[in-house]
Amino acid sequence: MANFFFNSKGLTSDDQEYTFDTDDLSDDIIKISALGTPIVSNVSFKAGSYTAGNQSVSFDGIDLDSVLININQSKNVVTTEVQGRSGTIKEYISKGDYVISINGFLVSDDNDSYPAEQLRTLNEILNAPISLDFTSEFLDKFGSFDLVITDFSFPQEAGFRNRQAFSINALSDNPIELQINAEANL
Repeated sequence: MANFFFNSKGLTSDDQEYTFDTDDLSDDIIKISALGTPIVSNVSFKAGSYTAGNQSVSFDGIDLDSVLININQSKNVVTTEVQGRSGTIKEYISKGDYVISINGFLVSDDNDSYPAEQLRTLNEILNAPISLDFTSEFLDKFGSFDLVITDFSFPQEAGFRNRQAFSINALSDNPIELQINAEANL
């Protein structure tokens, strides 16, 4: 890996020079961003397709390198009150879905251009009415699942011409394939 040099002259009161050694983080670094900084969390949505009415719709994939991911999971527990007993009886039923939020930026390589093509691609992916196949070093640590997008936003920011913020909320999905036995008597 590489060493990165940062000079804070004029940015901080101490005007120090700092060296950032990526060798210390080599196990956590996925790749290096366009800005030369290490990426330790990413999401790549794979290309896909779906049918809308009689029409087949396809979309391209996209790599999202500037992201922060938050993952939560609840458990499905039934509580029962019993007369004359303090508290409730808890019955564990199952694990709930993972609730995932992904926040980040689409960034254009050119400082003077808006990332319009990246925005179009991500918007097509997020609007697809299907479970999305993805890869993520961080999310892979929680098992294998697809994502179902519940909502998303693209807020505008003042002062930035070449980046677009986004926020995505999703649920984990473990698709179940049903097999129909045509020979079964109903």
